[in-house]
Amino acid sequence: MAGLDEDGKGKAFDDLLNVLSISRNPIVVMDSDLSENEASEGKELGAINNVVKSRIIDECRKEGFLVWVTKGREMENYIPLSIIKKVFQGIEVYGDYDKLGRIEGEGAVPKSSTYLSEKGAKARSIAAELNKEAFSENRLCIKEKIKALAEQIKRYNE
Repeated sequence: MAGLDEDGKGKAFDDLLNVLSISRNPIVVMDSDLSENEASEGKELGAINNVVKSRIIDECRKEGFLVWVTKGREMENYIPLSIIKKVFQGIEVYGDYDKLGRIEGEGAVPKSSTYLSEKGAKARSIAAELNKEAFSENRLCIKEKIKALAEQIKRYNE
């Protein structure tokens, strides 16, 4: 969302929507950026880029695109806790609205700028651990989301 006008208008935003409309089979996945308080209030989106994200969601749904807005704060919240604990030794709790780069604990990626330099290596470590069994805990109902994505892709390929 960086680089888009905060009000959800302007050329950059229109260009994004045009790119989406060019695709014959678009699927849009975006972080909700929800805090725990915002989620408890029943909001779909957090305050960060809310106007821009709301417009993207509205436009995409209007066009019939599949839109997946994360149930937790960000996509990383779907990572099974067992994998988070393994990759970030010392972290015992990682909630649905925690931000991965801001968790305190021994072995955690610190809040400082080193987070960016560590992020790629940590992501590769996480990816190496992901498999069907890893999602058995079904964090944030990930199985249902993956099933919906697979069904949509299947429909696109019919």
